[in-house]
Amino acid sequence: MQLPLRETASQTAGPYVHIGCLPNMAGIKGVFDQDLTSYGSRKSGDTIKIRGHVIDGDGQICRDMMLEFWQSRNGGKGLWQRYATDLETGLYEVEIEFPSEMRDVEGNEISPFIAVWIVARGINIGLSTRIYLSEPDNDKQFSLIDEKRRHTLIAKPLELAGEYQFDIHLQGGQETVFFDI
Repeated sequence: MQLPLRETASQTAGPYVHIGCLPNMAGIKGVFDQDLTSYGSRKSGDTIKIRGHVIDGDGQICRDMMLEFWQSRNGGKGLWQRYATDLETGLYEVEIEFPSEMRDVEGNEISPFIAVWIVARGINIGLSTRIYLSEPDNDKQFSLIDEKRRHTLIAKPLELAGEYQFDIHLQGGQETVFFDI
């Protein structure tokens, strides 16, 4: 007799997310020579900087978040980076290769985007969103989003070329669109 598989409970990242994933950043030295944060040494194209804050439902900046960024590049191999928000200012800043176009499983072009995964204490299951650098014109998933909310996925260019602002709102009227993946 085979017993049915049951879903296991989710756990928040808890206050230990930095200790377990980014110990040097958390001030714990000697565990690893460096934190597992960047695939950056393999960048081969133009890079951009994206900075922003994660903002809770009360409009407060979250200072203890961990974010992972993925993007596709020519050849289909993705790059990823992991960073924590600054524990004092809550700012995250990532220098990342400009994403290239991708294709879905049916071979259709998908506009370039950067996938973001957000974890922290109080979040039971990591949140997934996307950063587009401009409004895409050929992205099926983007076109499914209510037009009034699409702007929450588009980074705002800053004065310096190649720099963008992207704030992530966890709740409220400006809530960022999150994907159920």
